[in-house]
Amino acid sequence: LETVTFHSKSPSKILFKPGAFPKAERVLLFIGLRAAKEEAGGNGGDWFDLGMENLPSLQDVSVIFFRSGVTVGEAKQAEDALENALDDHPKRPNIRIHCLEVYAAADLESDGGESESDDGWDGEE
Repeated sequence: LETVTFHSKSPSKILFKPGAFPKAERVLLFIGLRAAKEEAGGNGGDWFDLGMENLPSLQDVSVIFFRSGVTVGEAKQAEDALENALDDHPKRPNIRIHCLEVYAAADLESDGGESESDDGWDGEE
């Protein structure tokens, strides 16, 4: 599988434009929810407009949310928003979402596209 990995405190920095990743079958995202919440407040409540509909080969989406700065309810709202955004994708990709309580800059470091989180999930099945 061709995998695309993004690490961002801010989901507005991630946008899949048409034709950018036509062979991407798997997307792995690391996103800070504090910034997502602030951005959602400024754009009419839309938590995630990432353009995933522009990934025609997409089969799997794995997301690590860093929950620092938001409530459990707001984290659930973000999960629901991401799932709703993917509901319209023609391939109906599998989605896995994990929430981590604490955001640490070290969690966003990458060693060539493979990342680990504190919950023992390494993005592999």
